[in-house]
Amino acid sequence: MMLARNINIDTEELKEKIIDGIPASGFRDQARIQCFSDPKQILRAFSEIRLPQQKLQLTRV
Repeated sequence: MMLARNINIDTEELKEKIIDGIPASGFRDQARIQCFSDPKQILRAFSEIRLPQQKLQLTRV
């Protein structure tokens, strides 16, 4: 894990932080259900997932 290499953080805590950073709640739940043993497994599993683009709505005032 390049980002966490120089940080002293427990593997379980790192996994939770990665999962908490997943923007879609369904994917967060899926990551928790999978019970990944290594943070790299989470990144590998979700590396090809793309969320739909949100359309920007402008409102006139």
